[in-house]
Amino acid sequence: MNLLDKIFDSYTLLINKGVSSDSLSHDKFKIRGLNFMTLIWIPALSLAPAFCYHNGEWIYGSIMFTSIAILLSIFYFNRIGNFKFSTIVYLLVINFNVILVNVIFEFNFGTFLFLFPLFACFSFLFPLPKNKNILVLIFTLMFLLHGMSFLLISLYPSENLVLDSNPLFMQLNYGFAFGLTLMIVLMYSILQSQQKLELDSKILINEEQKLLLEETLKDRNILLSEIHHRTKNNLAIVSSMLNLQRNQIESVELQNILLDCSNRVHSMATVHQKLYEKENFTKIDLKEYLEELIRDLQKTIFPTDKEVQLILEIDSFNITSDKAIPCALIVNELITNSIKHAFENQGGKLEIKIKKIGNQILLMIHDNGPGFHYNAEKNHLSLGMTLIEALTEQLNGQYEYNTKHGTTFNLSFKLI
Repeated sequence: MNLLDKIFDSYTLLINKGVSSDSLSHDKFKIRGLNFMTLIWIPALSLAPAFCYHNGEWIYGSIMFTSIAILLSIFYFNRIGNFKFSTIVYLLVINFNVILVNVIFEFNFGTFLFLFPLFACFSFLFPLPKNKNILVLIFTLMFLLHGMSFLLISLYPSENLVLDSNPLFMQLNYGFAFGLTLMIVLMYSILQSQQKLELDSKILINEEQKLLLEETLKDRNILLSEIHHRTKNNLAIVSSMLNLQRNQIESVELQNILLDCSNRVHSMATVHQKLYEKENFTKIDLKEYLEELIRDLQKTIFPTDKEVQLILEIDSFNITSDKAIPCALIVNELITNSIKHAFENQGGKLEIKIKKIGNQILLMIHDNGPGFHYNAEKNHLSLGMTLIEALTEQLNGQYEYNTKHGTTFNLSFKLI
């Protein structure tokens, strides 16, 4: 490895101090920019203490050299992730040195030209329009500090300058000031180009990932749609088989049992039908689902010789399938019980109300039949009550019966 390669490796190592692979492109841009400007200011500012030492001004030279050495701490603070503190160190040290240089040489020999690369640095660190207020504040303070120092030098000039007329020193200052400004502008353009390339690369990767996710989501939706469609068909087949079996037996009691089973299976099948029809495989509209379910029950179990007035008040809201199925099975069970027992001898009124209050769901089913004597221990033995209790537990809800003035069933559970 030759000398140039070693220099380049050292430069790369220093300019990337504090830059990690998981850093945001904007953060990389700022950290590399600050490291770069620190590197180019150190040799530029070292020119002044070198001339001070050469002319025997050891105090001025030592102060400037010490303050310039502090700039090396910027790499350390960037490495430990404290970019804000390293920025403060940079602004204070550079500004202090430029003011000190101008005061020592009384704004002669072109030292005032170092203000231009200083302005370029601040514009680089705090670009418009995002940092407008910060940039205006820094420029205002700079103008005040440098303006006051120039005013003091003009009012109280020293008898002996650190350097007398020295064309070489003046030309070096011109060259360094111009070179610094040019390097900062070029580096700003290069880093912006690198940042744009990184952003373009990330955008391209994100677009590819987005397309892949869309394809995966599309395949998933197709698969879920097929699963729900087949589940609905299978449950419909089971329901049809129960109905066929019901038509082949003579016992009325067995026919009613098979009809109840068929309706329960149909309630579950309807959920899967709604899921794949709406292409929403997690939630369905409870109002739409229950209204269709109740219409089907009207066709199958409602009496034709007696008038049953049906009153529906169901709020429209989405509910997950794991809550919709037990809720529908409870409604199916209660409607079946009312049709069988409340309206056995005559018609009547059946009310079904479901309200959503915040995260709470309130279900009420009331009939004006003769009612029945509810006993938790006795009724627990029936299949219907066993199902209602199990489904209520599945919903993490609570229910109660009121058998005064007909039969009223109240159920409450949380939506989420």
